[in-house]
Amino acid sequence: MPYPNGSGRCDIVLPGEIPVECKLLRYWRANGDSEDYMPKQVFSPFHENTLLTDSQKLSTSGFERDGGLLGLFYKRSDADPESVANLPERFTAERVAEKTARDIEYWFDIDVDVCGVAEFDGLQHPIQAQGAAITWKFRSQND
Repeated sequence: MPYPNGSGRCDIVLPGEIPVECKLLRYWRANGDSEDYMPKQVFSPFHENTLLTDSQKLSTSGFERDGGLLGLFYKRSDADPESVANLPERFTAERVAEKTARDIEYWFDIDVDVCGVAEFDGLQHPIQAQGAAITWKFRSQND
């Protein structure tokens, strides 16, 4: 759906006209190779169409309702035999959620809250069988 101010398009508009931007958050591609560009595509305030810059665009988009973000976070399957020494247990959906909120507040001075981290598992994909849906909410700068 187009932004009211005409500067772009929103990924999802929920009932009640709640705008939401979405991103895939994964450290591995579907084939198991590392997703080397994920940090830049998600956390960079210097590139277009990252989770951080999407929050800035959405907060000034002209929607009358507060907006939000949805991140689909995948972690390597517990059954996957490959160990990844460079990604210790601390890289969790909860930590990604909190880091994202801190980064948005720091770079764009937008008040943002982590609304939820809903874990899931049991997907049939051999690499991306588990993870979490992460949601954030922020107040529109149109208020």
